[in-house]
Amino acid sequence: EKIPDFAEIPFEQMGRLDTVHTVPAARQVAVTLGEGRALHGAYLFDDPQRDMEGKTVYRWLLSDTKDGIYQPISGAVSKDYTFTDEQAGCYIKFEVTPVNSNGNNKKTGLIFV
Repeated sequence: EKIPDFAEIPFEQMGRLDTVHTVPAARQVAVTLGEGRALHGAYLFDDPQRDMEGKTVYRWLLSDTKDGIYQPISGAVSKDYTFTDEQAGCYIKFEVTPVNSNGNNKKTGLIFV
């Protein structure tokens, strides 16, 4: 007996989720300014296979000009960063490399501050 409104799918057309290797993404990346010179990076972790978030990597980068070459700020590897007097007036980016619990990653989520 068939279920009403149920479309049968031939076996050879069925996909297997475990054979698809996808990478997570950082969506809606944003930076907010806290008290003083504190910056906080935020994002939504999105994994197409619904894997849990693993050890996501964060970096803050600095440049003298908006379109210049951005260099990683030494030790700035968390979602929070407080910029110094010397960095005032420079351009700062927050970078997120989302990693899922399987270790898959993809560099995304650069945002200017």
